[in-house]
This record gives sequence, structure tokens and C-alpha cells, in this order.
Amino acid sequence: LVPRFHTFAGLFACSISQGRALVATQRQLFTSTALKSQLAIPTENSHQERSSDTEQSTTKNWLVCGDGDLSYSSGIAEKLAKSNINMVATVLEEEKIHHTVYKRSLENSESISKHEGHELRFGIDATKLEEFFPTTSFDVIEFNFPHWRGKTNHRYNRQLLSDFLQSASNVIKPDGEIRVALCDAQGGMPADSIEEWRRSWMAALYAGTHGLLLKKLEPYSPEYDLSSHRGVDRPFWLGDSPQQYTFSLPNGDVIDEELQISCRHELRLSLDEKIEQCPVSFEAIVVGDAVYELVKPFIPDGIDFQIAARELLTSDNKLKAGDPPLAVFLLNYSGSSMPLSRVGADEIRKNIEATVSSEWKLDIAKKGRMVSKPYPSALLQSVVRC
Repeated sequence: LVPRFHTFAGLFACSISQGRALVATQRQLFTSTALKSQLAIPTENSHQERSSDTEQSTTKNWLVCGDGDLSYSSGIAEKLAKSNINMVATVLEEEKIHHTVYKRSLENSESISKHEGHELRFGIDATKLEEFFPTTSFDVIEFNFPHWRGKTNHRYNRQLLSDFLQSASNVIKPDGEIRVALCDAQGGMPADSIEEWRRSWMAALYAGTHGLLLKKLEPYSPEYDLSSHRGVDRPFWLGDSPQQYTFSLPNGDVIDEELQISCRHELRLSLDEKIEQCPVSFEAIVVGDAVYELVKPFIPDGIDFQIAARELLTSDNKLKAGDPPLAVFLLNYSGSSMPLSRVGADEIRKNIEATVSSEWKLDIAKKGRMVSKPYPSALLQSVVRC
């Protein structure tokens, strides 16, 4: 995919703001079971069996994962107990090892356990929560500053974050929250450039893959001992601006545009002699709404679509002499109230290309190329150069 896209002035320009307004007023709904599955839409029965027992009580369940020397859980234990919230505090280490490694392990353990309704569990892998809690669902699941043990690159930390989000999505209540605190720049949002996003752990990308939306992004200032640095009892540096990412299952609410994830791709239509067989005219394709009208039936509810840019390439500008005109469109999809994954967005692309071939009878240049990797919607303008 071309990283930056040229647009023509006047008729050939399609502004981002106009595209969003057009989607809001004209988008029709099309949702198939298969496409919903690809886009990570949870079914109506998701979590129903797991949450049936807890939803009948006003008592809430709170899960803390990977809590270092248990200082965080110890610090919130009393407040949660007074609020009728049962907490399960967990760490990866087995009990004997934890008591050996962390000097405040016993003290914090007692501070948690003395509250009725609270539970302390050792040896809990935060990437396999459904195995440890097969019949329990939670209102809140927290994992503060997850990090792969040892000095590692982003690959392992991304995998840890992805595996945790996937597992947490299986034990969270339909209206629950998954909260992840990350060090400065780790999560990737907000990002000033695609390059900055790619250097991060790309938290929202993995959330979307597992059917979750990033609902909130807030500064985070820990008020407890940061005691676990690569499995050792010592503090670690958070950077200048640590943040808390709050994820949840979709409930129909539109999330802030700054928190949305997008995928994009080019649609390149060859306007050769076959245009005579096409049911829409050359002008309708190049300067009209024909492409928009073709695409919109394939956009599920909860996904926003826009033609971010368009350009007509001819032998007078960029094409070789004798080549037919090429109408190029940059199509962008954003998860506004439904998680967007790359696989799901690519299903939309496949449907569009199949329809162009079967109904418009036009050839598609560079057909079959997968959509871009997900990226923050706020960065769309940085990949469109007017």
C-alpha cells in the first residue's frame, strides 16, 4: 500500500470530514453471521452462562493479575470490601517462591486475606484465566504494567498482552472493564506517526483481534510500591506519562474517534474498453458516488467507512503511453462501536472486489492485496497527502 496518497483538487478530492458526514447519514446496514464472526462481534449468548450466577447479586467481582509483591491489591483491599466488591488478587509465582522473592509478600498477603470476600491465589497465569476461573466472571480485571520476564523485545511483550486480552475477554462480564496500565509509549496511543505506532505494543490492535474495544485512555499515577522488575523485588521506571487502557466488549456505544482502530486499502479500477459493459458510467465512477454506493452494503453496523482519497491516473500523469485510465480509491474502515480486525476488514475488501468483477465487469489492478495492518484512526490524515 502506498504510504501517502495524492488527491486532486475540486471534483477529485474527497475530504475526510465530508466522508465521515456522508457515512453518518447514508450508511446502510449489512451484517452476515460469517462477517460478524470475522469482525470479532460477540454472539448474543456470549458470557451468558458464565455470568448468570453473579448478575443476580449486587456483589461485584474484581480480579487483579500479576500484582508484583501484592502492594496494589493490599492498597485497594479495604476500599473494595467497604464497597461490597470481592477481590481476587493473583500472582504468577507459587506461594513459597513469592514469599522468598518479595520482602513484603507476607505483610501484603495478610492485609488482603483479612477482608471477608477477598481471595489470594498464587501460581495464576494471566494468559490462561479461563482455566483458573471456569465458572466465574468479573466486573473488573486489572493487569498493571505487564512485562515478559527478562530483557526482551516488543515481540514477547506484544504476545503477552495479546494472550492476556484474549483470556480476559473470556472471563469478563458483558458490561465489565479490562484495565491495563502501561509505561510511557508502550501502548501506542496517542501516536504522532505510523512509525511511532509500529514501535509500540499496539494494545488496541490486539484488543480488536479479541473482540474488545478501547473505551478509555487516561493518565495513570500508581500509588503503591512498584516492586516487580523482571521478577525481582525492585522498582522500575514508568517514563513520563504512564497510561491506563480500559477495554470492554462492544455494547453499541460509539467510542471516541481518537481511540478507534482503522484498516485501509486501495481499490484500483482499470477503465479500459470494458467500461462500455459497466452499468455505471465513467463519470459516476471517477467523480460521482458509484464506488461509495457499491461499497456501503458490505459495511457492518458499528464500522465507519470513507473514501479517504481518490485519483485518476492517465498516460498524461504517471501511466505509460497507451495504458487505459486507472481510477484509484483509498478506502478506510474504522471500528466506531464494533471491534475491527485485519481479517474482518479484509473480508470487506474481498466482497468489494468480487462485486466489481461480477457486476461492473471491470479489471482490478493489484487485486487480492490484503488490507493494511490496523492502525489508529487518528493517523489517517498522515497517510493522505493533499
